[in-house]
Amino acid sequence: MSTAEIANLSERIRKQVRDYLLDHIGHLMTPGVPEHDSEKDVWRVAALCRTDRGLLPVGECVLRSDGSFLYQLTREEVRKALEAQRESPCVVVRGTREAAERAGLEVVVG
Repeated sequence: MSTAEIANLSERIRKQVRDYLLDHIGHLMTPGVPEHDSEKDVWRVAALCRTDRGLLPVGECVLRSDGSFLYQLTREEVRKALEAQRESPCVVVRGTREAAERAGLEVVVG
């Protein structure tokens, strides 16, 4: 498959996940960048939720290359993921380690 074909398929997969998230979960959801698992020939797409703390990952959808879903995130899974993040908040900040430490943030590299 050419690079252009992969990019086109990736965009189709992303749109399909976006439509699913909007129709079945809600308007605060958006898909991440599709990642192709060539070993299993599936596409994994992170599901991100818009919150007052920014975009938070709450799960993923998994699709075959033909666009059919192998796994669809549910509203209940999103609710549980958001509750878990509320109890144990993690914030991603762009900047230097020094700036984060001055702001009183614990720096974790991973």
